[in-house]
This record gives sequence, structure tokens and C-alpha cells, in this order.
Amino acid sequence: MGVRRPQHVRLLDALEVHGWRRHSIERNCDWWADEIWSLRSISTPVGAKAWLAFLVDPGWEGPRAAGEGVVAVAADVVRRKEPAGWLAQISFGRRWERGLPDLMAALQTARDPKSPGSF
Repeated sequence: MGVRRPQHVRLLDALEVHGWRRHSIERNCDWWADEIWSLRSISTPVGAKAWLAFLVDPGWEGPRAAGEGVVAVAADVVRRKEPAGWLAQISFGRRWERGLPDLMAALQTARDPKSPGSF
């Protein structure tokens, strides 16, 4: 899936509404991730951490340009080092935005004082 910019913009808007800001972008990731964003909470507790990973189709073969083959976004309160085990994931299909409430709810767990992503 080569079109990713509108999804990035929509995700950034949803993050902002739910009290998150993109802190940094990790590129040159392992084969399974196109980009990994670190997030910081701008709502209480300010500074809580979470991560989003843009997952590449595991069936992708051959060279891949940035943004190509991205099929899903995953979220967690810890920085995962593999494509599996993320707290929440939504596929970039036709109605992918329907999954945003669940993704934002998963990120909310980072604000729990017992979460590894909180201070």
C-alpha cells in the first residue's frame, strides 16, 4: 500500500485530540516496520510514553520504498522489537478509521501509573 500520507495526517489528528504528540520518528527499521513513532502524552500524566509502528506486509518481496507495503499500524506502551505482540493493531483497509477508537483506547493504558510507558 503506497499511499500513507493521508493516514499519517489522520493519525496525527486523532492523537492530538486524545492528548498525544509524536515525539520522534524512527526510520531504517527492521524489515517488518516502515516507521516507528515514539509518542508523548500532553494530557495527564504529561510525558507518558507510547509507540506506533507502521507494519509492512510480511509477504512483501523485493526492494521496498518508504511507505510501500504498509498494511497496518500497531500501538503499545513499550517499544516492541518484532511485529507481533503489540497491544492494538488496525489494518489499513478501506474503513481503517473505524479502528481508531480502539487504537486510542489502547494508548490510554500508557497513562495508567502501573504502565511501563508512564513515569
